[in-house]
Amino acid sequence: MTASILPLIRLGFFKPFVDELLHRGCDPSGLFASAGLSEEALLSDDILISANVMYRLAEEAAALAQDPFLGATIGSRFDFRTSELLNPKGRQLGTLAEVLICFVQNATEHASSQIYSLSISGLRARLFGKRIFVPVGRVHQVDAWDVAVWTTVIRRLLGRKWDASEYTVRVSNPSVLPEKLLPASCLLQGDNTGCEILFPSAWLEAKNPIGQRRRKRRAKSLPPPDTVEQSLREALRSMELSNAATVKQAAKYFGVHPRALQRALKEGGSSYFEVIDEQRKISAMKTLSSDDMSVTDLATSLGYTDLANFSRAFRRWTGQSPSEYREQNRGHR
Repeated sequence: MTASILPLIRLGFFKPFVDELLHRGCDPSGLFASAGLSEEALLSDDILISANVMYRLAEEAAALAQDPFLGATIGSRFDFRTSELLNPKGRQLGTLAEVLICFVQNATEHASSQIYSLSISGLRARLFGKRIFVPVGRVHQVDAWDVAVWTTVIRRLLGRKWDASEYTVRVSNPSVLPEKLLPASCLLQGDNTGCEILFPSAWLEAKNPIGQRRRKRRAKSLPPPDTVEQSLREALRSMELSNAATVKQAAKYFGVHPRALQRALKEGGSSYFEVIDEQRKISAMKTLSSDDMSVTDLATSLGYTDLANFSRAFRRWTGQSPSEYREQNRGHR
């Protein structure tokens, strides 16, 4: 974690894993429950979750499917012609260099957990995805997805010019990449800081023979938050009973120490109490205006162990008791 950002990934990137599990006859609902997420959340383009949660979901999906190559299999089916990640504007990308540059530029719109770079040193080019934090747990399936996406795109553009002997991959766990994707001679043992590929820089001049498919335009998703406070608010929005989360629970969600989270918020001029207090206020007002949940149950869902404490907090926020506010705003359903 840096001093200014928390690692988040757009939840929509897990949808191909869910689709694959369903195709194989596996029930993915338990994965969402364990992460405190709803299946409906996948329908939103704007929900961002902790990178650690995304990594865990991918690992659990592979275990559920009993397939160590799940991430690589899904990544190898990636279609960059219609991808919002590689080409959000649907423009024609003439060369491999343009495709990879577009990827590097647009990846940050969907994840704040990694910084991608493309560089050239003489006759060799390097594409690298470096994590901005130390992840908790394994990152094998997500890294396999990354490598499979890059490899598939490069192979499609090179066609017969593809030469595996000129291609090197460094990844956290080479064993999750199947032989049909890459021979073992291409693979090097890496670590959880990220994955990289090395290939001839001349390949960057390869022409893109694949025209862009016409696709339905949609509203542009908001990029990941760029401050700790914004990141925390976004993450709380997608967590089950989010407004009841303690600072220890939130820190665990992000894979950082509670003191590190509090320190980063302080440096940004905020505090965990201020963020959670504001989120509780928003949730309470929304629920009382549009839901029949009892005040007692609402207080409990927001983390209050005593109804009187919730009532005092609500009066501080609005100048009214919860019951008075509900009665006044019942028409706002």
